[in-house]
Amino acid sequence: QWIAECLLKNLIRGSFVPDKRVQDMRKYNRRIFDLNEDLTYNSNKQDAALQRCGFRLSNYVSRVNGKSYQKCVRAIITGITDPEELVKLIHGKTLRKYGRNIIKDAVTGDFHQADICLLKQYAELIGVIERQIEECRNALIAMCQEHFPKQFKRLQSIPGVKERAASAIIAETGADMKPFEKATNLVGWCGLKPRNDISNNKVKSNRTTHGNRFLRQILIEISWVASRTRNCFFSNFSYVQCTQRHKNKMKIQVAIARKLLVAVWHMLTKDEDFIDVYLKRLEKQAEWQNDLQALESLLVG
Repeated sequence: QWIAECLLKNLIRGSFVPDKRVQDMRKYNRRIFDLNEDLTYNSNKQDAALQRCGFRLSNYVSRVNGKSYQKCVRAIITGITDPEELVKLIHGKTLRKYGRNIIKDAVTGDFHQADICLLKQYAELIGVIERQIEECRNALIAMCQEHFPKQFKRLQSIPGVKERAASAIIAETGADMKPFEKATNLVGWCGLKPRNDISNNKVKSNRTTHGNRFLRQILIEISWVASRTRNCFFSNFSYVQCTQRHKNKMKIQVAIARKLLVAVWHMLTKDEDFIDVYLKRLEKQAEWQNDLQALESLLVG
């Protein structure tokens, strides 16, 4: 009865329910997240199967989906298990870094027919998952280009945002920011707003609030890329906060993600491209230096 009375007096705001097109885009976007988890799981299972056979190349390469690692896996599946032949497939940089003998010992394994059969099944399953990810990604990008071409192109002006990230943002938030009156409403809905959990002058928790985990995850990924992009506001902010003020780098990534989401709200609300304040500042400094040089030349003359 109390909830009905509040609803009758318009004291309860409605939930954000996007239109059918955005809901279809969400299905593709969240399917990509699920497939990426399956891809990681099966890649780790494949590496575990190789580790049981004594093949330990993953200890010396950065990732198991790299070219050298995958070349060795395909060779083992076809029946090539000779260490001398497998070493030839390794990138020269890896051989020079660790030494040929160490890499040769790492690719030496005892492979039985059952092991090769399982590796072949894992490789086929990984191939199917990668193909489905590509299909969902292409379908999502095509829908963005068809229904939201301006917003899709505008979001890619943000440092660290490309087609995949822009399509994920549009799929989760939609291109219309009218349901969110302020940028803080969008930040709170995503779950990037700082928690205010203080009792008796004691801070109980500083964790972010609950929200859209799919949007939050893609924004954190963008923040890592933006913090490594040269000559942009986010990389300068990350450098100042982490190096000069010695703050936690993970917390700074959350702060950058919040700033990115605020920028997205302003860009989609005002129909403006991303304006990098740091670049504007550098341009003004360059203009001042040119003016000073011109003034010095006049005084000397």
